[in-house]
Amino acid sequence: MPMIALALTLSLTAAPVGLRAEEGTTRKPRCDALTTAAVCRDTPNGIVVGPNEQAVVQAAEEAAMAETTWAAAFGAEPPAYAVVLDVAQPVDDVRAIGALRVLPWISTSARRRTMEQAVREAVTRQAPAGQVEALGAAAVQRAAPQIEASVAKASQPGVMAHELGHLWYIETFWKDAQDGDGYGSPAPDWLDEAAAVLMERDGLTEARRAAFHKVWAENPRAEAVSALMAEVHPAFASGASATALTDGPATGSGPRVVSMSGEEFQRRTGTDINAAAAFYTRVRAFLDFLETTTGDHAALVRLTVHLRNGGTVEQWFAQDPAGRQMGGSTSAADQAFKVWADAKTAAAT
Repeated sequence: MPMIALALTLSLTAAPVGLRAEEGTTRKPRCDALTTAAVCRDTPNGIVVGPNEQAVVQAAEEAAMAETTWAAAFGAEPPAYAVVLDVAQPVDDVRAIGALRVLPWISTSARRRTMEQAVREAVTRQAPAGQVEALGAAAVQRAAPQIEASVAKASQPGVMAHELGHLWYIETFWKDAQDGDGYGSPAPDWLDEAAAVLMERDGLTEARRAAFHKVWAENPRAEAVSALMAEVHPAFASGASATALTDGPATGSGPRVVSMSGEEFQRRTGTDINAAAAFYTRVRAFLDFLETTTGDHAALVRLTVHLRNGGTVEQWFAQDPAGRQMGGSTSAADQAFKVWADAKTAAAT
């Protein structure tokens, strides 16, 4: 059984009326305000709740580091939030104490158990009566190396921070203008993804850069910037909805964490899983191009505000200082990006 897995986490919708913390609140959720038997740890702007100390401490450290990265990238503290591991606490409870956004997450141990159970269920559907338990155990043992590799990839530093970036971006800039069954915010999909990619840690960032250099060396794209600006996230490119991807309607609790095989991703979205990975890689490359070309850390904030106020990407390139430094239009940015990408790729090979 193929065990190539993807942890697909989608920021789907604003909190419904009745679940959002009081508008204008300045309070931050704190563990001492929460009645719970679960383990809870405070971070500067939020809390992490989970089933055991090890999982919560690990997640709280990553969340706190993501807060620092967000402040550097966007010039302000992130909105109040909570991370809830393994459904350890009802979403309503953490919203009630001030969490504007809630990220349900899967701990490493729970992710491993889920993947092992998927192997057993596959055996159950095919094994002769009386042999299910033995064959299931053997199948889990054979799949163990692939399971561990998938768990490690989905649990590496920066993955959870990526999803917090999605939530904070929506809450900060788009909380009153969201599509209830779409991907992220009304911003272009690449920009939604950029806010999340900026939160990632060094290991994941360098892996994306290495992947880009390989892909670019094989297939440099003359319209790399303009194509990315207009591209739909691969998970939704064939018209798939958030409901279809998550087996149910959006509930307002924030993103749902969906683990699926590459084959399942293909079936639900009509897109190869590698195309999704390539989308993130190209977003990372554009962020590096923006930084190298302009050094302007507020450029994405100004672009977001420009789009939220009804402007277009082309207008921003023509009018904004960072946009003009990249060429003044998407077509000019295409040319500048190609020069930059050719040089970066040559240096890396």
